[in-house]
Amino acid sequence: MSTRADNLALETALKAVPKNFRIRIIEHYTGLKSAFAEGQYDACGVRAGKFCETMVRFLQDYLTGTSTPFGQKISNLGNECARLEQVPAAAFPESLRIMIPRALSFLYTLRNKRGIAHVGGDVDANEIDAVACLRIADWCLCELIRIVHSLSLEEAQALLDAIAARQIPQIWTVIGKKRVLDSSLGYKEQTLLLLYSEILKKIRVFLMPVFRLKIYLSGLNILDCQIIKKTSCVPYINNDL
Repeated sequence: MSTRADNLALETALKAVPKNFRIRIIEHYTGLKSAFAEGQYDACGVRAGKFCETMVRFLQDYLTGTSTPFGQKISNLGNECARLEQVPAAAFPESLRIMIPRALSFLYTLRNKRGIAHVGGDVDANEIDAVACLRIADWCLCELIRIVHSLSLEEAQALLDAIAARQIPQIWTVIGKKRVLDSSLGYKEQTLLLLYSEILKKIRVFLMPVFRLKIYLSGLNILDCQIIKKTSCVPYINNDL
């Protein structure tokens, strides 16, 4: 969910959330979704951390009437989440007092301890950790919308379903082999997509013929791309799906 229409839908669904929190929650959430779609797992952790910090500030404000100002660091986010659990049970929904804070605490710990946003974690940033970050953020936002939404029940459910829907990538990777899942793409477009997915490896290829094209992929302007003729050097392209 990264289009302007999606943002407007979230704006409407979160209308009951004060604007200073709402715009940041949406910005960091959609940023997380975009980073994951682009395979930027380090960026997923950074944006997940900002999402957590903003959500905790909102919960502070909603549950206690005061919050840590933006620009001032939350000294210990885990302790702050635990403090929110002490809010009287009769006053607010359990999801806002306990479930969301615990989910945010885990998400923030994952971001800190797995080498995602800091050097020295046990494991470098990777896809499975990024998936965990994404799905926890999905759940937290869905739960928040469920409680505070200003939509009709049907509209709210449709938005929750859209957020929770699994994102199918254009390229499937398993055991070092890649398959293009979008069968509507031609050979040239599939090859460009595969090359773009390996852009960080900076593999130099000297094959002919070379075609000069100007295309746009995922918002990135790629000029003078080399389209390689079918050889054993080109990753396998699945045209049977």
